[in-house]
Amino acid sequence: MKARQIIIVGIGIVVVAGITSMIFTKSLVKQQSINVDPTESINFINSDEAKKIMLEKVKAGNITEFEYDSDEVNPKYKGTLIKDNIEYDIEVNAKTGEIVNFNEENIAINNTNKQPQQNQVSQASNTTKTQPQNNTTNHNNVATQSSPNTQVNNTQSSNSNIGEQKAKDIMLSKVPGASFKSFYFDAEENEYDGELIKDNIEYDIEVNASTGAIVKFDKDYIDKYDDDGYDDRYDDDGYDD
Repeated sequence: MKARQIIIVGIGIVVVAGITSMIFTKSLVKQQSINVDPTESINFINSDEAKKIMLEKVKAGNITEFEYDSDEVNPKYKGTLIKDNIEYDIEVNAKTGEIVNFNEENIAINNTNKQPQQNQVSQASNTTKTQPQNNTTNHNNVATQSSPNTQVNNTQSSNSNIGEQKAKDIMLSKVPGASFKSFYFDAEENEYDGELIKDNIEYDIEVNASTGAIVKFDKDYIDKYDDDGYDDRYDDDGYDD
């Protein structure tokens, strides 16, 4: 009885050991199949050859991504290369080494778009900072320049009147050798008014105080004696007024 039990237990141990061995063997084979590089097969190119093919297509390119696609029908190598701001996507058939897909994309546009924005922000910042200083300088210049202009205007304003002596000279140039009977400045009309006498003729002259132009010139003969034959300077009693 005991011998029979021992035999059954022994058979069970053998069966369990066999099953365990089979499971372990399958797992090992599966793991090995996963880890084995398909390129080790005679019918497949290896990864180095695939990279070489890609670099021959894009000379001096930089491989940034590389992987193997173990498709049962079309196994292939996939690679991403960059050269001169251009990104290339290449697929190489793992059996034949033929390039089955080739795409390129210009990635410089994104960098270019970002860079001007940064430059614009920097320029805007610099402009914002420097502009008030320029404005301040301009204000100072305006203030500095406005002072001489004000002085010039004041000088012109003060020189806008030709003066009494100039006005008299103008009148005498019109009637040389005359003597002044009266002379005054008419502020309301901005004119110099003068009465001059020469050779029993009275001259009434008006000169513009700003331009020196003669705006009026009249003359009138003077009667030295009135109807009674006496000088006008004397009244009826023979005495001076």
